[in-house]
Amino acid sequence: MLMTMGTPRAPLTADDYRGVPAEDAERLRDWNAHVPDVITWLRERSGLILDSSAESLRGLWIWAMDHIAHGGAGLAVPHEVPPWTRWRPYRYASERELPYQLWLWGALSAYFGEVFIAFCTLPEVEWRIFRHSVQSVMNQGEFVLLRPAHIKRNKPRNWICPHQTVGVLLEAQSMDVNSQDGFPVGRDDPGRLQALLFMRLREFGEGVAELTAPAAESDKDPGGTLRGMLDAPQVGVARLVCPPRWVAIPDGLDDDDFTFTTEEVCEGIGFAGQGGHWSMLRLHPTRC
Repeated sequence: MLMTMGTPRAPLTADDYRGVPAEDAERLRDWNAHVPDVITWLRERSGLILDSSAESLRGLWIWAMDHIAHGGAGLAVPHEVPPWTRWRPYRYASERELPYQLWLWGALSAYFGEVFIAFCTLPEVEWRIFRHSVQSVMNQGEFVLLRPAHIKRNKPRNWICPHQTVGVLLEAQSMDVNSQDGFPVGRDDPGRLQALLFMRLREFGEGVAELTAPAAESDKDPGGTLRGMLDAPQVGVARLVCPPRWVAIPDGLDDDDFTFTTEEVCEGIGFAGQGGHWSMLRLHPTRC
C-alpha cells in the first residue's frame, strides 16, 4: 500500500483485507474497463510513448518520481477517486491517500501489468481476482495476473500482483527518509520499475533475453534433470525414504489436487556446475 494519511474510523475486518467474493465479478469488470482508460490518461499526462516495452517503464517511473517529489502539483486527475477503489480490499485506500496518489497507483499498476502480459509467452496471461479456499494465501482478493491454463496440474502455477509491486515502490518513494535508517530499497532509482518487471518475470518462470545468461560449459553430463537420475543406484537409496507424493502450497485457483509424484517434482529440478562444483536448481519457479 501507499503511505498512510490517516486511520480508518472502524477496525478492519477480514472482508476489508480480502474483499467479498460476491463482488468479484463486478470488481473485475470495473478494473478491466479501467485499464485502457487509465493508460490513455498516462499517455496524455506524461507525453511518453508507452509501447509496452521494458524501456518505457524507465521513462514512466522518472515522470512519476517527479510528480511524487512535488506532491502531485499540476497532475490533473479525471475524478477524485478511481473506480477500482470503491471496492474492498482497496476501498480504505481512498480514505487514506490523496487523489493523485490513487491515480498513480492504479495507472502504474495497470501499465506494469500490460507490459508484463506483453512479455509473457503463450498460453495467455490475464487479470483475475485471486481466490483460494486456503485463506492464508497472500494476495487473497487482490487483482493479479495469472495463466488460467496453469490452474491445471503439471503446469507452473504462479501469479503476480502489480498493485502490490507498484504500491511498495510508491511507498518507498513517498516516505520521509530518516537519515539513521537509510534510504528504502529502490528510492530515487530511475530503473527500479523496469528492474521489478524483470524480477517478476523471472519469478513467474518466463525466459527473458535480458535475464538469460549463457549456458555454462561442462565436461560432465549431469543427466539433464533429477528425474533422469532416479534409476541411478546412488539415488535409489535416497528415494526409498522419500514420500510417494509431494504436496505444494496452493498456487492455483479452483484446483483441488495440489499433490505431485516424485517424478513430477524431479522434472523441474536441474543441475548447474563448473570446475567440479555442482548444485541443483529449480528449472520452473514454484511455491513448493
